[in-house]
Amino acid sequence: MTDAAITSPGTGLRGHGRLALATLWCIMALSGFVMIEPAPFDLAISAALVLALLFGMAIPRALAPLVVLHVLFILFSMLSAAQAVEMSEAVFHLTVTAYLSGAGVFLGCIVYRYPHRALPVIMNGWTLAAAVAALAAIAGYFQLFAGADELFTVFGRAKGPFKDPNVLAPFLIPPTLYCFYRAVANPRRNAVVGLLLVMLFTAAIFLTVSRGGWGHLVASGGMAIVLYLAVGEGGGFKARLILFVIAALLALAVVLITLLNVPAVADLFAQRASLAQSYDVGGQGRFDGQRLAARLILDHPLGMGSVDFLNYWHENPHNIYLYVFMLGGWGGGVIYLAIVGATLVRSAQILLRPIPHKGIAVVLVASFVGVALEGVVVDTDHWRHFYFLIGLIWGLSALATTNWAATRAMRHGIPTPPRPMSPAA
Repeated sequence: MTDAAITSPGTGLRGHGRLALATLWCIMALSGFVMIEPAPFDLAISAALVLALLFGMAIPRALAPLVVLHVLFILFSMLSAAQAVEMSEAVFHLTVTAYLSGAGVFLGCIVYRYPHRALPVIMNGWTLAAAVAALAAIAGYFQLFAGADELFTVFGRAKGPFKDPNVLAPFLIPPTLYCFYRAVANPRRNAVVGLLLVMLFTAAIFLTVSRGGWGHLVASGGMAIVLYLAVGEGGGFKARLILFVIAALLALAVVLITLLNVPAVADLFAQRASLAQSYDVGGQGRFDGQRLAARLILDHPLGMGSVDFLNYWHENPHNIYLYVFMLGGWGGGVIYLAIVGATLVRSAQILLRPIPHKGIAVVLVASFVGVALEGVVVDTDHWRHFYFLIGLIWGLSALATTNWAATRAMRHGIPTPPRPMSPAA
């Protein structure tokens, strides 16, 4: 995972660049508090995006396909909103989708502009947000101060400063993998703190009692380990990886056994451990709703808007790949699948080509695959971190594409124009 051969602008930062990255860290540190809408994070990143555009932020050519796909999805969703009974709700939902799409592209542009600096800054800010959210979730679950359970739990499940436990759990997974990677990559500096944070995040994920979150953690964690073994650094890194995996599993086993000795935790775990709950099946469960959604999609090629399905069923279908066909019709559904599929292709690209911080890239890829899989059982279209991951992967892919094209041109003696850069690093 050496970055020595990679050259790019932004490695030597002047005052504006340092201020931009410090601001970015603060914005990401706000991303874990989303109990209200718009959340502080939404206001901060929107302001940063506007300022970046005013100061001439350039969108790399390799990011253009993502922008086009987002625009097409929004256009199809506008057509769907025009068919909706609840048009105002559909328009509001579409506005949020457009904002999140723009925020993801913005993060991708930042990573492209400051490849050596931005990605650690983003992940460190995200990790702080995750630590605060996890501590709040645990404090709420165990009622560590007056009113904590009312603030940070719902239906006996930890949600922290989120509205939904099912969103908190996936939000914590990329920082979990990131802290584990840092512990393995530099054990002298990061082993103790990194593993403690992994245990903290895992405990909070467990207390969300989110089956999707549990499966996501297992799938993304397992995939990250496999990828590190496949594309990791030398034998020393891989040997440490295996030792740290064993140590982490033992430590997590102790944490989970301790939590399961709490009667309330054990009872709720026993209720939720089944793959099929009473609200999944039985004629009125989510799987029945998904079958109805599939039939309605066939009858509404232009879509139904964001909430019209509730006129037929008591809840949304809990499957993002069905839900987007309602949001954007058949065209929007196909475009959404193209966004996910293209991001998976870009994920393979950044793993195979030289880029800065390939270890963090593995975290992003494994986390994105986990979210994409979890979308089969939950609606993920407005999860902020879903758009984070898409934007960051595409930003790294844009960098990989540019570096690859430059290297190829140099080998063939072809002069290449300089990369488009925003003013004043």
